[in-house]
Amino acid sequence: MPFLTIYAPEDFVTTLPAESGGAAAGSAPFSITLKAGAVGYTIEIDDDDDLVDEVGTTQTLVGDTTIGTTTYPSGTTFHSAYDLINTSSGHQVTSVHFGSDGYQQGAVQGLISTIPLEPGVTYTFDFERTSHLQPTNDYFAYTACLTRGTMLRTPAGEVAVETLRPGDLVETLDDGPQPLRLMLSRRIGPVELARHDDLRPVRIAADAMAPGQPAADLHVSPQHRMLVRSRVAARMFGGPEVLVAARKLTELPGIDSDERATEVEYFHLVFDDHQVVFANGAPTESFYPGPMGLAALSPEARAEFEAVFPDFGGMRPARPIPPGGRQRGLVRRHARNGRPLNEG
Repeated sequence: MPFLTIYAPEDFVTTLPAESGGAAAGSAPFSITLKAGAVGYTIEIDDDDDLVDEVGTTQTLVGDTTIGTTTYPSGTTFHSAYDLINTSSGHQVTSVHFGSDGYQQGAVQGLISTIPLEPGVTYTFDFERTSHLQPTNDYFAYTACLTRGTMLRTPAGEVAVETLRPGDLVETLDDGPQPLRLMLSRRIGPVELARHDDLRPVRIAADAMAPGQPAADLHVSPQHRMLVRSRVAARMFGGPEVLVAARKLTELPGIDSDERATEVEYFHLVFDDHQVVFANGAPTESFYPGPMGLAALSPEARAEFEAVFPDFGGMRPARPIPPGGRQRGLVRRHARNGRPLNEG
């Protein structure tokens, strides 16, 4: 069940745009600013797929949930309304309603964002769209990264991720040693982590994916994708190798959300191409700068990325990335059959 950080309407300096005909009332550009002291609220959603969608009754709150001055009972339906997007940065916010069937109009009852919003910062959006059936509106569409202490395979041996520097060579599955172009990092302290369960790392215990994979417990961000290589994947997707988000793997033994973590530092490895690298011996992805990945970077990290890749035109993923619901189906078939995630 996904966790989201949501901001209440009263968290903002000015009134959020209302929904009108499935769109934001008014016209672009739209601007929003959080009030001083606003931090958002963590909510848990029960859903039968991975899309934050507009209509239907399958998206519901888990447990009684207070957002701002309003408490919603467990089982209240949850619906998106419209998306506001900054087409330069990729930053996106999506407005939501609670209750009914998703066809509400008028004042919205919350806002979710692809990046944490900072009080006092004004965010501007030049594009608006309905949020219905948008394939990029995935609960887990946030940046993927490794934690401090993760050991990366290099020509010089196993090296802690935090010691790597641009220009250092890292072993990749497809292209052998490749120079690291950029290293980005973000520390999440105790207060922020306590408030945002969606940022809590996933722990993949030693041997949970296959014997020796990983060789030692591995901690990654919930949306970080691991390489799955199996006959089950081949039957489902027409090829044996796919990338699957760590949070999807938590239905398997030895893989869970790390509830003991009190703070975490995440690192993003950027290469000229999206690569499969080896973290604690397990094959996993490097940073994939898709629209949501870039949007989740801080302004400083985004500026670093653009300085290194001034003419960036996109990257092809190193392996197929199935839709979220199909990833879940793959994991459940592995769990049912007791098959390792990496075979051969």
